[in-house]
Parts: sequence; structure tokens; C-alpha cells
Amino acid sequence: MNDRIELLAIPVSCRVGVPDEERATPQPLFVDLELFFDMTLAAESDDVSSTVNYVEVCDALNICVHGREFKLIETIAVSLAGAILAQFPRVDELSVRIRKPLALANRGITHTAVLIHRRRS
Repeated sequence: MNDRIELLAIPVSCRVGVPDEERATPQPLFVDLELFFDMTLAAESDDVSSTVNYVEVCDALNICVHGREFKLIETIAVSLAGAILAQFPRVDELSVRIRKPLALANRGITHTAVLIHRRRS
């Protein structure tokens, strides 16, 4: 399936990092989502209830990370993928990329990232 919604560079702030001192303050992350599903019904009906609501997806992302601490961005990616598949039954598969711009900034690296792809079972 090639139909997809892309939500790119969604900013979130989260306590994430392996050392305790890195998790002491929230740091910026950027999330890219690709949500794959058949858009035929949405295109024919021109009705938002036939698609995946972008605002609701962003809200689900914020709920997923709000008030939690993570050591790994891998954990955030897998948690977010599970939440989206559970909350949005139209989504057949998705890709989640999490970029962490401050992880290796002192080494001149613009960001570290993880990318996962999941399909509905």
C-alpha cells in the first residue's frame, strides 16, 4: 500500500537519555510519522471521519510521552507505534522516526535517530 499520511518534524519535549543527568531536564525531539492505509473511502466521501485525523495523532503522541522518562528513543518509537495502531484502526502500517538533536551535538552530529516500521497483525 502506497497511500500514506506524513506528519514530519513534530516537536516534542521529553526526559530521555541513558545517564540520569541527561534525563534531569526535558530535551527536544522531532518525530516523523508515516501512516499507511487505503484512502479510497476518504477521497470519495471527502469526510474527515473516513481518514486519520492529524490532530488526534499529534494528541496521541503527546499523551504517549507526557510525564514519562525514557532512557532510549527506541522505547519511545515502539511505544508510539503501539499506541497509534491501537487508537487508529484505519492505519494498516506505519513508520516512526525519532530524531534527537542534542544527543551528540558536542561531536558535531546534527542528530541521532531511530526508525521503526510496524504492521497491524
